[in-house]
Amino acid sequence: TRDLAEQTYKCMTKFNKYLDNPTVRITLFVGGIDEKEQFRALEEGVDIVVGTLQKVMDYVRRGKLDVSQLKFLVLDEADDLQKKDDRKEIPRLNSQIKRGRRDRVQTLFFSATLHDDQVKGMIDEITTRPIWVDLKGKDSVPETVHHVALYIDPLADVPWTNADVAVRAKPVDQKNQPEPDGVHAKPSMSPTDSRFPDA
Repeated sequence: TRDLAEQTYKCMTKFNKYLDNPTVRITLFVGGIDEKEQFRALEEGVDIVVGTLQKVMDYVRRGKLDVSQLKFLVLDEADDLQKKDDRKEIPRLNSQIKRGRRDRVQTLFFSATLHDDQVKGMIDEITTRPIWVDLKGKDSVPETVHHVALYIDPLADVPWTNADVAVRAKPVDQKNQPEPDGVHAKPSMSPTDSRFPDA
């Protein structure tokens, strides 16, 4: 999206102030920016292009952006890009970059949800022997956690009273109640318990 491209561009320009030998030229390609400025930047030479897929591909198709010397292709929010890529621009960009080249282009995908089958398919389509670096892993629940779902009809009367709820919420052995925390007078001051202090 344009917002993500602009955010990434701002971060890159902040990092860029620490790179002075050689200097790194960064350009943002998104819709709504004067194309003359973008073309001038391209004529002067660009080291890093940050932009939306649509705008980058528009400049590649028009011959304004030469990707023949590109070394790295970074696709952030790859799952979102893949879902919105109806015209199959990502594989087209990839083939344009690799056309007639013998050297390697490193393609990097970033996303919180790369385990999706369609994203995996896209990665397999445009990379060779991809390496996965998974910081999150698949969602899992420890074996010690058990889930129970209980349907309660909100319109039906419940067979217990508030006093029953208050009693059941406390340990059977009243002597082993947890020590108060020094702030509250009793271990539990919930609305139900406070109405039944002797429960």
